[in-house]
Amino acid sequence: MSLSTVYRTLDRLRAKGEVTERSDADGEAAFMLCEPARHHHHAICDECGRVEDVDCTAIEQFSKSLRSLHGFELDGHAMEFSGRCRACR
Repeated sequence: MSLSTVYRTLDRLRAKGEVTERSDADGEAAFMLCEPARHHHHAICDECGRVEDVDCTAIEQFSKSLRSLHGFELDGHAMEFSGRCRACR
């Protein structure tokens, strides 16, 4: 399989919301398999690279605050948490 096929497939999966793309500090891309029907964020271990899904129910309250305090309508957001996982601590 050629690399162009791999990248085209990853791009299609990202467009469908089945994978999430992120870049590390060096700009290298990584892709994470995600459940498209469930909104969540990621906690990423800086040492081993382990990725944990994190539910984010607080974003709805934050969105309401943006709207009421600043008149800002939130269309989307991206958030990830970095630190060390249980095994690396």
